[in-house]
Amino acid sequence: MSIHSNCIYAVSNVDDEHFLSGSCDRTIKLTNSITGKVVRTFRGHPNWVLSLAHIVGTDYAISGSADKTVKLWNIQTGECIRTCKGHTGWVRAVADLGCIDMGTTTTS
Repeated sequence: MSIHSNCIYAVSNVDDEHFLSGSCDRTIKLTNSITGKVVRTFRGHPNWVLSLAHIVGTDYAISGSADKTVKLWNIQTGECIRTCKGHTGWVRAVADLGCIDMGTTTTS
């Protein structure tokens, strides 16, 4: 099964049938783990996607990248809801801490 065109750096389980993967190809893919088919491709990071976390109990995920940003994604639509800038280095780890403010502003 070939999901990405380059190496995969991060994987996060979404539910019993889906997972997210982040890659050096600068995309995140939502894949059906039973069929192996890509359901949705998320684009927005201009550099490698190094870390991913599904926010449990929601339709959201967060990603960290070599572009020094963290992005909040809507898993159902693939839309980038928010981009957090300010890191001085690659974002190699993200986690669901249960305290993310979803807000209503969209910034990409």
